[in-house]
Amino acid sequence: MRTRKSFVVAAFLGLVLTAAVPQAAVASPTPPGPTTADPAKSWPAGVDARFIQNQQDLDALKTWIIDQPGVASSGYVDQVHDSAHRAVTLLWHGTDELQRRAVKEAGRRGITVTVEQRSHSLPEIVAASNAILDRADELAASGFVVQDVVGVQAGVDGIVVEGTAVAPAATSRSQAAPSAAAATTAAPAPAAVAASITDLPVTFVSDVSTAVASGRNSDTSPFYAGGYMISGSEVCSAGFALKIGGSNKITTARHCIPSGSWKARSGTASYGSISKNASDGALSVLTGSGAGRTFTAGIGSTNTLPVVGYSDVGINDYVCTSGGNSGQHCGVKVTAMSVSFNDGTGHGNVSTIKAVADSGISVIQGDSGGPVFINKGAGVSAVGMIQGLQNGSTSGCGTVVDSGNLCSKTVLFSSIHTVLLYGGLSATLVTSS
Repeated sequence: MRTRKSFVVAAFLGLVLTAAVPQAAVASPTPPGPTTADPAKSWPAGVDARFIQNQQDLDALKTWIIDQPGVASSGYVDQVHDSAHRAVTLLWHGTDELQRRAVKEAGRRGITVTVEQRSHSLPEIVAASNAILDRADELAASGFVVQDVVGVQAGVDGIVVEGTAVAPAATSRSQAAPSAAAATTAAPAPAAVAASITDLPVTFVSDVSTAVASGRNSDTSPFYAGGYMISGSEVCSAGFALKIGGSNKITTARHCIPSGSWKARSGTASYGSISKNASDGALSVLTGSGAGRTFTAGIGSTNTLPVVGYSDVGINDYVCTSGGNSGQHCGVKVTAMSVSFNDGTGHGNVSTIKAVADSGISVIQGDSGGPVFINKGAGVSAVGMIQGLQNGSTSGCGTVVDSGNLCSKTVLFSSIHTVLLYGGLSATLVTSS
């Protein structure tokens, strides 16, 4: 069993492993074919073609900014999108040359732009989030069990620590072994502990649980994104394929660690074992071959669409998720960026994007590693990889392959562009026509 920090044991332990093999599982009757029709509705009600085009153009502006030299040392934090009005709010710390060029580029693209000042830079936000997670045991002793840290969201200049309020631990006044009558004092309050860690404004939000989201069922090599994998009692989903060193390889989430290797959930084909991990983006490269297509629609579906490129999303954008255990879910709205949590792998914290389904669920355990994308009709634009969920329940999950797992409206996913830029894999996204 993987070792996890004590503050996340309650949230993670037993959750990935609860995905027991069912008595009967939905299986693909035939190998996945090169279909392009997608019967699932990709956007919520009231969204028209202009809204969709505007979101794509706002996402393209974000990609332009992220790809600019020096962006990591600039004041760029993130952005909030208003696709209905073709407008963007750039969240920025200070003023610099890139900000001026970004405003000019937005105008050139016909996008209305507002710059909103944030009190701290993105590197400062990320560093503070990681520091809080690294000292979560102290916060737990003071009365707050940390699940994740939200770094960037609309309307909040500061970070939000999500978790559960508990009774603070009592500490002895003496360093010696205390007697039964030894005097004790209450541990410092969570706010005081947070203030000792960072000077960023910190808000605590209770009653939030975070868990890793660790099908389709009988895919064969080269594998598509969204295929369902099993290894022992663990289940996960395949992610977008990457070209590394001239070979196309299938991927999955970093916390999806097989007992040997992964195979198709209801088939015999082997996805292989982990060959390497990205240094950023919480992605693992498997030894199995991958192709530039992704499964869509429901569980066991053979419907696929080609991957035509990648997109960067902003707050208020809509995406689709596609996991092997629960199928495709669209109308999932991005609500926060830079949401950090510990995935229990010993490789450090994971920075994710939070999104919430307008209706129904967006994820269930077993969907981990599955693709997050924007459906462009003739193909999908890759956005990221499913990593976790919040406030999960085993009820109201709908039709799934393996029941008894936690499902949720709220999904946490990592960015595929982050993997390509900072993953240390020298990789490119595999696309297809």
